[in-house]
Amino acid sequence: MISIYPLLGQRYGMAGVSAAALMVATLAAFVTLNLAIGLMKGYGLLPTG
Repeated sequence: MISIYPLLGQRYGMAGVSAAALMVATLAAFVTLNLAIGLMKGYGLLPTG
């Protein structure tokens, strides 16, 4: 997604929109993964080491 999505957006004249959508998707993935890992640690589903 990182390499193809902006190229497709640029091809169709929507480079700004595709870059913004890629940034939102990346930030959403970062937040949700950290939230899921935090919840799993909180409920004891991950080893704490």
